[in-house]
Amino acid sequence: MKRLGNELGFTLIELIVVIAIMGIIGAVLIPQFNTMTVRARLRTDVDSVKTVQTQMEIYYADRNEMPGTTVSHIMSTLLKEDYVNPKYLLGSDLKLETRGVSVVFDTTKSQLKLKVTPSQYSIFNHEEDKSQWLSQ
Repeated sequence: MKRLGNELGFTLIELIVVIAIMGIIGAVLIPQFNTMTVRARLRTDVDSVKTVQTQMEIYYADRNEMPGTTVSHIMSTLLKEDYVNPKYLLGSDLKLETRGVSVVFDTTKSQLKLKVTPSQYSIFNHEEDKSQWLSQ
């Protein structure tokens, strides 16, 4: 075979190196995206719990009594009295974006909290305003 003069292009080694670098970058970034997704969903859920907590406090200010002592009783009372929009509920529970979390009621503080797994809890260790709404 006859070789042409100035051939332009990449060698096989150069292509393999570029593909390997792209693979390493992808392996590093994909877990970061998963953490970002979980963090965003948890933030949404925390904000939902904070909103319902605010509605509980308004209910208390209006009636001088708490709407209930369990999450389902609180949610059904707030729904019945038009303090909560039904589109944010799933049955008598709050719709949550994050899998494996639930809403619990802390009777000592009269506060709703989001019960999460230890790995989910560690995401918000450094954010005081969010972590106070979480429970393990």
